[in-house]
This record gives sequence, structure tokens and C-alpha cells, in this order.
Amino acid sequence: AATVRVGLAHGAGNPEGVSRAGWTAFVIGVSFMALMGLVMILWPQLLISAFIDLGDPANARVIGLAVSFLAFAA
Repeated sequence: AATVRVGLAHGAGNPEGVSRAGWTAFVIGVSFMALMGLVMILWPQLLISAFIDLGDPANARVIGLAVSFLAFAA
């Protein structure tokens, strides 16, 4: 969607529109990634529980590794 907006503004000869569309897309992308990073740091078990059973003792090592990996990925 950002590429279309930038392209339309460029085609219309509107350099201010090109800049605005590009920066808007950038800010939205950075904001979303920051939010997802916070989710990975603050609630890793929530993400992990979508894939493995947190209550199963056999998964304890995997959960520990997954929490570490999510912190690194954030």
C-alpha cells in the first residue's frame, strides 16, 4: 500500500506527497515492530503457548530456550 501511495504521489508530481507517504509507512512499520518486540519481551509465554503446552513438564527446556530466543529476536 505504501508503494502505491508513493507511486501515485510521484506520478502526480507531488514531492511533498511522496515524502509524506514514505514517512507515514515507515512510522507505521517501526511502531508495529516496536509493539511486537514489547510483546516478545513482556509476554513470551503467551506467544509460546500458541505452539506448545506450557503445563507439560517435558517442555520445560524448550520453553526456556524459546523465551531466550524471543528476547534475542526482540
